[in-house]
Amino acid sequence: MQILKEKKVARIIALFFGSVLTLTVGGPLKASDNNVWKLYAEIESINLSEPVNIKANFNQWETSDYTTGNKIYTKQSAFSGISWKQTTLGFNSRYHYYINFSSDTALWYYLEQNDEERLTALKEPLNIDLQANQMRANGVFVAHKIQWQNLQLGARLTYLNLNELTYGKAFGQYDAREDLDTQTRLTIDYAYTEESILDRLVEEPSGKGWILDLELAWEYDSHQLHITIDEAFNRLAWKTAPASLIEGNLADLNIRRDAALQFQEFYVNIQQELPMHSKASYQYQVNHWLSAGVNWEKIDQQSWERLFATTQIMDDSFATLTWGAADDTLGISLDFPYFYFAIETETFEFEESHVLNLSLGVQARF
Repeated sequence: MQILKEKKVARIIALFFGSVLTLTVGGPLKASDNNVWKLYAEIESINLSEPVNIKANFNQWETSDYTTGNKIYTKQSAFSGISWKQTTLGFNSRYHYYINFSSDTALWYYLEQNDEERLTALKEPLNIDLQANQMRANGVFVAHKIQWQNLQLGARLTYLNLNELTYGKAFGQYDAREDLDTQTRLTIDYAYTEESILDRLVEEPSGKGWILDLELAWEYDSHQLHITIDEAFNRLAWKTAPASLIEGNLADLNIRRDAALQFQEFYVNIQQELPMHSKASYQYQVNHWLSAGVNWEKIDQQSWERLFATTQIMDDSFATLTWGAADDTLGISLDFPYFYFAIETETFEFEESHVLNLSLGVQARF
């Protein structure tokens, strides 16, 4: 065991709340003639921040916009490739950040950043519980689809070089009624590629992995069903990843300069697993220019339901409006033969958004 001195609370917990929410995303492009070559690129960005708006995650939650919540998710992926008939080859870049925590954890961190007087006046203890699952990677993929009457099945296999990792948990308790020596007890157990708590210099680990995505589409008369399961199966293997086990009383660190944390540093092999990202869409063709339906989507512990209506705006071009009752989100998408764009949020004052999803796709045929 070693002793760490003169570290502040904000630095210790910021690792688990500091999500880098750069925006990227993928929307469906309309099917083209199977007997031509096709170049395409698409990006997808899914951003959810329940307790505070997305912007506040860049500022350590220094905001008055706080509500009860227990998750922050970011999924960003970019695909580019070339297709011939039903087979596609290409490149993939992706970033996943999933952080789940208790409501007490969110309240504790928010008050510590914004209202220490209220924090120290709490009459009940706060239970701290948090899990973080983050990775960044680049790789190559192969995808193939098969058609049988009105049914289409597809699969995409991606091989990845892993280059960024945060994977672990934090747990403990804060009790304002205790004295400083026992007020905040916290344990952090995690693996990483860059150590930002103890300023540890580490050797960069090597990681390889694969991800399998599945797709099903069915059409009959005026009915259409489309299902995708991204990250349906995945295996991400890190060799000799740096890791730390940190234990201590964080309140001491904020008050006394001679306070200490106990910690262990080591290397470990990690088998990381990403949560499935599932989507299902049912659509009914009302007439030649209007269709309507419902979307369902789930990623990790969050699910969404959306109603939508699609209308034809010109030949082979469509506009879609979506609405989610649970979180009052509104989405707009435009779908052209060679271009696709979609945006979804609960407010178009983007600095106040708790949900912000973007999609963009382009293709060229020759």
